[in-house]
Amino acid sequence: MGPELFSQLIAFTIPLALNAPQPETIAWEDLVAVPDAQLGELVQMHVQAHSRPQTWEPFLTRFSPEEYVCLRAWSDQQMPWVEEHFDEPQVVVFARRGSRQAERLLAADPHERLALGCTVRAHQAGMVWIEVLGACTTREQITEGAVLHVEKAIELLERDAPQMAREQLARALTAPLPQHARKDIEVILEQCDARIRGIETRNAAFRRRYKR
Repeated sequence: MGPELFSQLIAFTIPLALNAPQPETIAWEDLVAVPDAQLGELVQMHVQAHSRPQTWEPFLTRFSPEEYVCLRAWSDQQMPWVEEHFDEPQVVVFARRGSRQAERLLAADPHERLALGCTVRAHQAGMVWIEVLGACTTREQITEGAVLHVEKAIELLERDAPQMAREQLARALTAPLPQHARKDIEVILEQCDARIRGIETRNAAFRRRYKR
């Protein structure tokens, strides 16, 4: 994320000096792996919105449903076209009710990709409790349409229809995908191409064998 986007992200919540260093960009999985290392530190993170739980157990943290809103989201290491990823979004973050960042989380549509400025507030009850201090939408999105096209492509590939699967993947790639999602689709494309080459090789061998 560039300096301009980061400025938009935190300008309304965090009074940083103009020459303050840009916070580290970190993956969700890296953040929760060693949460105490980032305790109280401002970091950047990208997520793909999933849903907004209305209630939860705050345990001994500050994050009560009366004081905070909650967003569940997919991390960048989760691909929504993978069934187990789609069903289990890993990211859970909170923003104080009435704040600009809470309004942004509440307005986020499913599949909308967000850049977050956030900090770890607690590590308790087997969960990392993260407060969002700034949020904005990114240009890159894993759109619902792209997810549907990739899901269809995987289904077609399993049915040994690689050319049709390839057409679905080409449609998915027209979306403004973030780089990690584009790379994952390109891996599936390579599988399609390998399957197509295998079919062509078998067909050529068949024609040579039975050529009159």
